[in-house]
Amino acid sequence: MAIGISKVTGTLMGAVSIANGATTFGTALNAAAGERYDHLVFQVNITFNASATAGAVIHRRKSTNDGATLTNVGTDFLSVDVNTSTPQVVEFEVSGADYLEVGVENLDANYSLTGTITYEGTKITGLG
Repeated sequence: MAIGISKVTGTLMGAVSIANGATTFGTALNAAAGERYDHLVFQVNITFNASATAGAVIHRRKSTNDGATLTNVGTDFLSVDVNTSTPQVVEFEVSGADYLEVGVENLDANYSLTGTITYEGTKITGLG
């Protein structure tokens, strides 16, 4: 089987409301047998409620065995300060996994927020 590289893009979580104090993970990226995500750039967009007083935390988990063993790639990976006037956009990269999850934790005790997670990058195919 020939090894190839393909471009991948998509949305893991599209404009999902995340309740106060809750953590929501988007749809997992799960490569097929013989495939591996080589390099991905994630973009997380967070819109806070106009009355919010606390920010958010972005979490990411990855696995090299199809999700059977999840490894936190930086628990409390990225903190996002509350900003009620403009949506907050955070980008980060992940390399070398066949299974990835990204989530948003809402730190506000009273108000929900809206989170969107998109990605683009490359996937290696034909690894056997």
